[in-house]
Amino acid sequence: MFPILAGDYGSLFSIKSYGVMVALGFLAALGVGRARARAVGIPPEIVSDVGTWVVVAGLLGARLLYVVAFWDQFRDRPVSILWIWEGGLVLYGGILAGTAAGIVVVMRRHLPLWRFADAVAPGTLLGIALGRIGCFLNGCCWGPVCDEGAWYAVRFPTHSLAYREMAARGILSGAESGTPPLFPAQLAYAAADLVLFGTLLCLSRWKRYEGQVFCWFVGGYAILRFGLERFRADVVRHAWGPTSGTLAQWISLAVLVAITLLSVWLRRRCDRRDEEGMI
Repeated sequence: MFPILAGDYGSLFSIKSYGVMVALGFLAALGVGRARARAVGIPPEIVSDVGTWVVVAGLLGARLLYVVAFWDQFRDRPVSILWIWEGGLVLYGGILAGTAAGIVVVMRRHLPLWRFADAVAPGTLLGIALGRIGCFLNGCCWGPVCDEGAWYAVRFPTHSLAYREMAARGILSGAESGTPPLFPAQLAYAAADLVLFGTLLCLSRWKRYEGQVFCWFVGGYAILRFGLERFRADVVRHAWGPTSGTLAQWISLAVLVAITLLSVWLRRRCDRRDEEGMI
């Protein structure tokens, strides 16, 4: 609703609400991660160091997946791949690349990988939730048209990304004063992420093996993302593969299978260690 917080609209040097919320999300995730790391004997400054690499890799991964998924937008002018300020990020690409980078850095530092992962996992969801609020302010990732009288209905103004893309697709003529009433999918995502964040904080007290909170985080997010995709109606919603599933839904299914296998392996490893300790 407020894509520009300061400066002129369209200016490279304007302060964009999406960028501000992403930065706040990073700081919030870092703060929670540092506090939880300190509680389990991991130096909090390590979290800050790893977090820097995660953010850099996450931005590159988010951009790369968008370019791969929507190569037609860049085919005629590949140099625009570098114009990240124009938008074009896929969150899943950022999560996967950031997680991979974090694992590499933690292992190179010879830190307890799964204990570290458990410490930072909940805060990551808080950061993602704040980023989704940035999506709402930016007017991207909107939901389908809903009833005029719905209490949750939102109209995005003419300078929003929602309005511009709907006009480009012919849904709007360009003469309207705003979009039709839309379901605020961005806020639904943010609310779901916050609920999962609180749930992980509570459940982490009863974890039975290292890595379990991380598995809950990844599996829970994959389930939420798969289900909430049906409430998206922006330009990136299109089918992938032989069914009507979107790219994010296919990734969610693959991630869910992988994290289930990892959880089983971590649980069995923990059981074996307990048995060996009893001998």
